[in-house]
Amino acid sequence: MQVSEPTRSSSGIRTKEVVVVPHTHWDREWYRTFQAFRMRLVDAVDRVIDLLEAATLPHFLLDGQTVMIEDYLAIRPEQRDRLAALVRSGQLAIGPWYILPDEFLVSGESLIRNLLFGRRLMQQFGGQSTIGYLPDMFGHVAQMPQVLRGFGMERALVWRGVDPDSELFWWRDPSGERIATTFLPTGYCNVFLWDSLPLETRVERFHEFLKVHRHDRILLLSGCDHLAPNHDLPQIIRDLQGQWTDGTIHLGRLVDAFEGSPETEVSGELRQGGRAYLLPDVLSARMYLKQANAACQTLWERYVEPLTALVGYQGGPYADGYWHEGWQKILLNQPHDSICGCSVDEVHREMLARFSESMELGEGLIERSLLALAPKSEAPGAIAFNPHPQSRSQWAEVVIDWPRDGAPESAHLVTESGETVPCRLVSTEDTEAFYAEIDLFPGWREVRRFRFSAYLASVPALGVRRLFARPGAPEALNEGVSVGPNSLSNEHLRLFIKDGALHLEDNDTGAHYPDVHSFEDGADAGDEYNYSPPADDRLVTSEIDHWSVDHHDETEAVLRVVYRLTLPERLNQDRTGRSNRTVQEIVTSRFRLRAGSRVVAVETEVDNRACDHRLRVRFGTGLIDPDVRAFSENQFWVAERPVTPPQTTLPVAPLAEYEPTTFPQQTWSAVAGPYGLMVANHGLPEAEVSRDAGGDWALKLTLLRCVGWLSRDDLRTRGGGAGPHVQTPDAQCLGTHTFSYALIPFRDGWTTAQPLAQGFVAPFRVLSVGGGQASRAGGLELPDWLGLGDDRLVLSALKCQEGGRGLTLRVYNPTERPIETDLTVALPHRAISLASMAEEPRRDLGQGRLDLVVGSGEIVTLVISP
Repeated sequence: MQVSEPTRSSSGIRTKEVVVVPHTHWDREWYRTFQAFRMRLVDAVDRVIDLLEAATLPHFLLDGQTVMIEDYLAIRPEQRDRLAALVRSGQLAIGPWYILPDEFLVSGESLIRNLLFGRRLMQQFGGQSTIGYLPDMFGHVAQMPQVLRGFGMERALVWRGVDPDSELFWWRDPSGERIATTFLPTGYCNVFLWDSLPLETRVERFHEFLKVHRHDRILLLSGCDHLAPNHDLPQIIRDLQGQWTDGTIHLGRLVDAFEGSPETEVSGELRQGGRAYLLPDVLSARMYLKQANAACQTLWERYVEPLTALVGYQGGPYADGYWHEGWQKILLNQPHDSICGCSVDEVHREMLARFSESMELGEGLIERSLLALAPKSEAPGAIAFNPHPQSRSQWAEVVIDWPRDGAPESAHLVTESGETVPCRLVSTEDTEAFYAEIDLFPGWREVRRFRFSAYLASVPALGVRRLFARPGAPEALNEGVSVGPNSLSNEHLRLFIKDGALHLEDNDTGAHYPDVHSFEDGADAGDEYNYSPPADDRLVTSEIDHWSVDHHDETEAVLRVVYRLTLPERLNQDRTGRSNRTVQEIVTSRFRLRAGSRVVAVETEVDNRACDHRLRVRFGTGLIDPDVRAFSENQFWVAERPVTPPQTTLPVAPLAEYEPTTFPQQTWSAVAGPYGLMVANHGLPEAEVSRDAGGDWALKLTLLRCVGWLSRDDLRTRGGGAGPHVQTPDAQCLGTHTFSYALIPFRDGWTTAQPLAQGFVAPFRVLSVGGGQASRAGGLELPDWLGLGDDRLVLSALKCQEGGRGLTLRVYNPTERPIETDLTVALPHRAISLASMAEEPRRDLGQGRLDLVVGSGEIVTLVISP
């Protein structure tokens, strides 16, 4: 790294240098809809082009996100060549992102897809970026330095989430990799060079700006949210320079302000308050959006990408165009004001349509890919896909449509080699199935539908198992689950109701989890950004109303428990407490236990009739040891979380913000002591670990946080507003909601339970084949092709290589120690190469079998070249 010397005056005294970068920050949708903001965007970019071409401005920063180019050109396609020329010349800076995301509410792979999209567009326009631009994210994930370096970036720029001793610091990730980072102590919204102000006022505000900057080279971003550049900026700077003799001020680019060597270092996740609001409780605003986002990400990362990649690698069609379309719909929902749920209601209604389109396209690609791998046969059967990097055995629902003509009265399942599959015939139904393809005339076909609960043993890693239906009833299964009037159990676990509470026992370890599942509800006088309990809050806890065993057979049992909470209807009129008028909140939870399983799957349905409140499910652990530890799985890392939450005196001072007791998570959180409890989830990103009055450690998972305002400035937890004062009635989340999570007891550390959590979040995918689907079967063979020896390594991606014909395989090590294991690839290939996160091969590692060493916190991207 080159370190430039500070500017010196003719007398030899060091002087300051202020680099002014004209920019705009563009929330694609927020307090207005996308279309309303795009009308302003078109006008703004029109002005940018004119000012740059006229050399009125030498440079402009288009907010580090390339989607603005797409949005503009959709209205002004005739401007493409002018834009491209400005990007190629370096006058207009775009990228590296496609959209500016919230980092905690999206998966690690979504962050990478985002940068891949941004890179594609930058390449199309001849641009590049070496700066990780993170101006307004609500905190930063621990692995961001490694992700940015993986795309060739040398510097990062941040504002929220950190209050360092120095504006220039090293930011170190869990692997030890670090990136030189610049902090914006006054933020990105500096408008004193934009507003129409007297020169005296500008000089005064400029000196106020200088007081909080300690370095000799200072970055001044001139602009703010949804602002076009001002024509007179060069003259304003000349006028300021005429009044300031302690240094130089001039127009420039980001890179011009980024020279110098960091003086301090910070590590890991950046969720600190200080000079900027963190706005932490966007984690739980409009939870339905978080659930939809997680469903889309899981569908594409765990099923669509691996299946389409393997089909393409084996000679089937590549799905690059479909991949772009599906991921684009997801990414367009992930800007911070969108996925955070902190926009007007109309914005979030439009998001649901994009999520729906992504799901529909993904489901179609999964079906097409599985059919491509199905045998060319009319024999009724099914094909199952295992999305995990190790061979797995799992119960799965298998549905087979047998053409009615000639269908038997009963059926069972066999493998391709003729071995009997342990299964139970759940139901038989004579019905119709609709088939339509370009070579298949649309129509209804009469079928006999057999529904099985089947134990699929040793399905290959990232591979498939073909199944066939044969006439004749399945063989009887041994009883795997037993039930009582208030309990269900298998050989590992026992779930039961006693003394008005639900308890869980681990037969393997003897651990007892008392009151393992209940609900608590408190008021929320906050807004979409921040939770804020009123001064006179009343906490309501659930009572079990009644229960029953809803289902029981040889393979599984379901215990249905109905809880009742009598909740205040809303806040009182002055928002200082809860109303006296109450409503009945009925919560129904169904606990499913399968034979041989160490996982209790839970589906909870809430009929929300109350406003202005936060509903959480509490998982008692029975742990009273003071040395318990808490963990959560996050983007490419497992973070240890505090078990002694911070205490903030409320109300906070003006411009201050409380320190949250909750923390972000992706698919699971865990509490560990002599034994532990992991809770996996589908799209519930906010959790907390705390100690109850009786000394019992409990994990709490937020289900709903219901508020009615985009922003207010009367919160007890935040000393000012965070956006426009707009009412958002949809954010009260009235109506019926369904939540899915799982209880996973463990011993010997969270690494033993993590594979079970992954199996819950991404189970086998099964599709009926043969019969009416036979004409669509491709007959492609997929051998048992992958071996990854250590299941502590997490597979985060298997996809088509960006810009190539190979396979991209990415794993990471979430533990605090290096992992040495072996990787075996049995597909035909030329080489296995270590690659950048942009999927460019860097170094050939060999063929066939590799000895793989993955350091603590390291993310490894491999490309398998055909």
